[in-house]
Amino acid sequence: MIIATNFLIALYTLLMSIAVIASLKMLPFWLVCINIISITVLGASLFWPILICIALVMLVLNAGINGKVLHGKLTFSHLIIRILFSLLIFALFLISK
Repeated sequence: MIIATNFLIALYTLLMSIAVIASLKMLPFWLVCINIISITVLGASLFWPILICIALVMLVLNAGINGKVLHGKLTFSHLIIRILFSLLIFALFLISK
């Protein structure tokens, strides 16, 4: 179970990194920094599991802020998917402990 959890964390980290790189020209500098910090905390949670909760909350909040900045509104379907994916990772994390 821990392999699946670590895989999903690594996948989420990779996908968020790609998304930030793709949106560099559209995001303000402060939001790029917040995204990079969140991605770093998520990646670090592979080594320090205590960070997993902080990282997942940060990334869900980032999804809302990114949507508001990029599209002028919250995209609830995207936010719901991100919340569900975060809950899946957290549930797998708890089960693997």
